[in-house]
Amino acid sequence: MKIFVSVGTRPNQFDRLVKEMDLLAKNKQMQVFIQNGNSTYTPKYAKFTKFLGYAEQLKEIKSSELVVMHAGAGTLIDALSNNKSIILFPRLEKFGEHTNDHQIELCQAINKKYG
Repeated sequence: MKIFVSVGTRPNQFDRLVKEMDLLAKNKQMQVFIQNGNSTYTPKYAKFTKFLGYAEQLKEIKSSELVVMHAGAGTLIDALSNNKSIILFPRLEKFGEHTNDHQIELCQAINKKYG
C-alpha cells in the first residue's frame, strides 16, 4: 500500500503526525512518503521531503492509495477530487502545531458529510 502524508506549509512543527507515520513505514509492506514541512522530527523509515510544489504534491496524491494529512482545505480538496481514501489528523494549538484549533472543525464537518 502506498501512503502519502502531508503536513502542509505552516511554520509550526507537526512531529506527532510525522513520528506516527514514520513508525508505520517501519512495516515494509507500506510505502510511506512524507511531506514533513517544518517538523523537527526526521523520519528514519519513510521517504520524505520538507516541501513539494503543487504539481509534485498532486502527483503524490494521485499515485497513493491513502492520503494522511493535516486538516488543510487545499490538500483535502485535492484528495477528495481524486477519490482518495483519507485520514485527517488535525493540528492542535496545545502541541504548538497551530495558533488555534480550527482544524478540528473541518474534521467534524468532513466526518458529518462523508463519515
